[in-house]
Amino acid sequence: MLCPVTCSKCTDWEAAVTAGQLAIIGVTLAPTGPATTPTPPATTPTPPAPPALTCTDDITGSVAAAGKTCTDLAIACTLQLNAFDSTIPAGIYGWMLCPVTCSKCTDWQAAVDAGQLAIIGVTNSPSAGTTPTPPAPPALTCTDDITGSVAAAGKTCTDLAIACTLQ
Repeated sequence: MLCPVTCSKCTDWEAAVTAGQLAIIGVTLAPTGPATTPTPPATTPTPPAPPALTCTDDITGSVAAAGKTCTDLAIACTLQLNAFDSTIPAGIYGWMLCPVTCSKCTDWQAAVDAGQLAIIGVTNSPSAGTTPTPPAPPALTCTDDITGSVAAAGKTCTDLAIACTLQ
């Protein structure tokens, strides 16, 4: 997908970038990546402040995603979870993920308000919203030879047009 405009494959190219399939050639949505040219944001009115988060077990869905329940984690309410799983960053306690089960709603809300639960994707800031949803990726700009590799090889996308239908 070096020449998506020439090959009339912008839709496929955008889907591949979004899915991370073009990272192998250096095209990513990462803010520091070489990839796409973001579209300037449209001027919009400032959204209202989000409602306060409600103390809820497994608000991020990470406990369920690990095939567990908060009842399973009840024994670990006051323990750092990286003691059980080294892939979990230090500083994340069982009560942070399961505050209702651990009877820690007051501590949980104070930690949310102080920004201490951002490490697990829970914030109460107006810019982050009320749920741990990742930010939208920047808009994509479908461009031929975005990495410069075609030009570096002394070619143009027109030279490579015959290869558009090859896999």
